[in-house]
Amino acid sequence: MADKLKDIYNLLVNEMEKMLTEGKTVVAGDEVVKVSADAATLNVIRQFLKDNNVGGGPVETNPANRLIDKLPFPKDAAKEAHH
Repeated sequence: MADKLKDIYNLLVNEMEKMLTEGKTVVAGDEVVKVSADAATLNVIRQFLKDNNVGGGPVETNPANRLIDKLPFPKDAAKEAHH
């Protein structure tokens, strides 16, 4: 069971990382376009990081730490929001 939870956690981190680096695919009229992550998505990622005690400090073994480098604002802001 622990391995499955770890796999789900890693999939979630990978999807969030992809949203931060590649954006989201949306349909705008007749076009399919890529857009940067919106405020709601960034808020979900911010809360995920906070819930998992991930700050802007040194990278530990938690894969969610990779998200800190992808956030579209300074690392210090992530640290301050975390504490």
